[in-house]
Amino acid sequence: MADLGGAAAGPPPGVPADGGGIAPAPAAGVAADDEDVWLFGYGSLIFKHGVPFVEERDCFVEGLVRRFWQGSPDHRGTHEAPGRVVTLLTAEEIARLRPEDELHEIETRTWGVAFRVRAEDMRAEMAKLEYREKAGYDKVFVDAVFPDGSTVSALVFRATPDNDHFLGPRCAEEMAAHIHRSVGPSGPNREYFCKLYYALEAMQERVGEPHDDVLDPHVRAIFAHLPPEDPNDDGDGDGAASVEDQIGDH
Repeated sequence: MADLGGAAAGPPPGVPADGGGIAPAPAAGVAADDEDVWLFGYGSLIFKHGVPFVEERDCFVEGLVRRFWQGSPDHRGTHEAPGRVVTLLTAEEIARLRPEDELHEIETRTWGVAFRVRAEDMRAEMAKLEYREKAGYDKVFVDAVFPDGSTVSALVFRATPDNDHFLGPRCAEEMAAHIHRSVGPSGPNREYFCKLYYALEAMQERVGEPHDDVLDPHVRAIFAHLPPEDPNDDGDGDGAASVEDQIGDH
């Protein structure tokens, strides 16, 4: 396991980082003391970083659940036909929106990757990150837990159910069909989903037992219903040279 390599910035003064809670992030995403910042990726940041970093580590957050319930009008869909991308939701938010979902303990843990970013790099790249996450996402701090049990406070972009682009729940079959047909400036929604799925599958191989919950049931269920890929689709999408492709997408 790699060494943490020094301290990293946490939430603003006076906001506790323990207990798995969500804390508001400073507008710049960086504390005033120029410490490195940990950035938690749970969607496209896992496979399409878009920001320079000095260290990356597999990790998970407790009490937040990955769901393909956020609309993407600017990257993997359009305003007329938004795609579906991931956000992190609390168990309470999910229970309110889809009470039939039974969240077992293992399902309230979301795996991703924490990237340690120099403070000066975070300041320089924040505008690009905010552009990438502009459709409904806000910056917050969460506790990221590494497989060895150590923790850091990490910056994450999260879209809550009250944002304008939130699509909400559907059954796995409907979401799979939606993802399969959606395309945006950054490419096909299916490409986004499959890259995330296989990245999580590879992470599961890396972390091994006893961590057998990396590929969450929600993602597995959508994958099981994903229609066969069109052999005539070259997968390039409609915007290969777009700004979104250069920066990345959620």
